[in-house]
Amino acid sequence: MGFIDFVLRVEEMLKITSKSIEQFLENISGLCGEKLATKMNVYVNYFDEKRALNSLEWTLPFWFGEREAVPTREAYKCKGCEYVNECPDKLIDR
Repeated sequence: MGFIDFVLRVEEMLKITSKSIEQFLENISGLCGEKLATKMNVYVNYFDEKRALNSLEWTLPFWFGEREAVPTREAYKCKGCEYVNECPDKLIDR
């Protein structure tokens, strides 16, 4: 899947209404025989489209296996990383 196709697919997914999500959960619940959700919250976050696309242009090549990981320059990211103890580039000590 190319970058443009990915963006178009995300845009399509974002158009799903809460009613559609409720219907989806009801259908899945019917298939597995259990009620999966009794309450649902929907959050809408506004964002800068240009900034979001720039971020995707940077991250997608990694997730598609087209580039290697790059060490972070932000120490707070190391705090939650499961590989911090083995990482040669870590910015914090545990």
